[in-house]
Amino acid sequence: MRLINRTLFILLILILTLCSFAGAGQDVKFAWDPQNDPAVTGFKLYMASVPNVAIIPANLVATIAGSTTVTYTQLNTPTGAHYWVLTAYQGMLESGPSNEVSYIVKPKTPTGLTNTVTLSFGGVIVKVAKTK
Repeated sequence: MRLINRTLFILLILILTLCSFAGAGQDVKFAWDPQNDPAVTGFKLYMASVPNVAIIPANLVATIAGSTTVTYTQLNTPTGAHYWVLTAYQGMLESGPSNEVSYIVKPKTPTGLTNTVTLSFGGVIVKVAKTK
């Protein structure tokens, strides 16, 4: 009986380990130039799994305070294809979206490369970097 319990425990640990690697995504890093408009109080990042990201609460993944904030890291982004847009906001007012960027997030690997995607947001360059 003790051997069976030990075997089941080892099997359970193995399954949990495999599941944690299978579903684990990547940290996706975003960077952009600061806004010179003092009316901008922050940015909102939206993500969807299909193109043409809708600017709706369900797609909001981050509210980033501060007009001088120029980076954001979305931790453990789920694996699969994703699409992002960025908006600027002031109180209840919100700008239109930046151009959309897409990236396929792969499961975590022990080592890897960094990829960067560049988009334009109201004449400001926004870069999206993905680190494995």
